[in-house]
Amino acid sequence: MLNWSWALLPGQISTVHLRIRAGSSPFDTHEVLVLQLLGKKRWQVFEPITRLPLEYVPPLSFEDDLDEVKRSRGGRKAGQDDIDASELGPLALEASLEPGDCLYLPRGFVHQAEAMEEPSVHISLGVHVITWLDLLSVVLGQVAYRDERLRQAPASWVAAQTPKPANSLKKISLNVLRH
Repeated sequence: MLNWSWALLPGQISTVHLRIRAGSSPFDTHEVLVLQLLGKKRWQVFEPITRLPLEYVPPLSFEDDLDEVKRSRGGRKAGQDDIDASELGPLALEASLEPGDCLYLPRGFVHQAEAMEEPSVHISLGVHVITWLDLLSVVLGQVAYRDERLRQAPASWVAAQTPKPANSLKKISLNVLRH
């Protein structure tokens, strides 16, 4: 397989695949439009392993199995690895594309493509949508820039909101002595 990638628009990566035979089963963390240019190609599209996978979510410090974290969240590396046949979901679509045909692959759907008898060329156009997580991350980041409390560690915020143990014990002791 021969791949070329280029930026069509800022933030967009497009890839041209020249394949005589494709055997991998990837999924993408973005929407994909496939345009068949030359030859015929048989496509199998399977239900997603992770619905609406994210491009990247950093693991938390206590999450030990980083490969599993990436796979379960649908992270970028997980999408580029082959999916084992035992992990494939139900077949959602089987289609043969000829020159001029277009196929839409929603993010997360595992797909396989195989050239039929002759060399085959298709173009994959990635469409990176803005998710609610993207929007909320930007908004929260802008608010945190202006409000120092949102830049504190949660433990320090909880400690600031909780009465000090010594003061609480003193108040309890005084109340007991009064009664």
